[in-house]
Amino acid sequence: MQVFVCDATDLTSRGDPGTSTSERHTEAILDNHYLCVNGRSVYPKQERNPKGETHAEIDMWSYDRTRKTIVLRQFDTLGFVSTYVLDRAASTPDRWVLNAEHLENVPQGWRARYTYTRKSQAEYEEMLELDPDGKGFKPYVTNRFLKIAASAN
Repeated sequence: MQVFVCDATDLTSRGDPGTSTSERHTEAILDNHYLCVNGRSVYPKQERNPKGETHAEIDMWSYDRTRKTIVLRQFDTLGFVSTYVLDRAASTPDRWVLNAEHLENVPQGWRARYTYTRKSQAEYEEMLELDPDGKGFKPYVTNRFLKIAASAN
């Protein structure tokens, strides 16, 4: 599986909170053992989000050698801390599906899933799906990113 390491700007972002502009900055850290992604989405005042909001997150990607899998730990401005694990059966080299194995500060019973799809060398899409009531995943927000610069690492 190939990792999409870059700085990226959002082409389109739509979901329950409305329409936003987003950006991601990816950096390999600690002797290239981890990927750190700083992300920010700005939702202006709009019908679906009358007050508007700025949502920031820090994603830490690692490889768990014992389980032989990719792990994503996500921290965001809402106080949510989430741990996702790659679902190998549902993933391909250009489409990674990660299921939440732990959701902190989220109502009990919720489930979450991220899907990252590499569209080309210069473009990828991320989709967050939520299942708050056990009735199945529903898209919450989808972001489509365009690479703007290769990472120096």
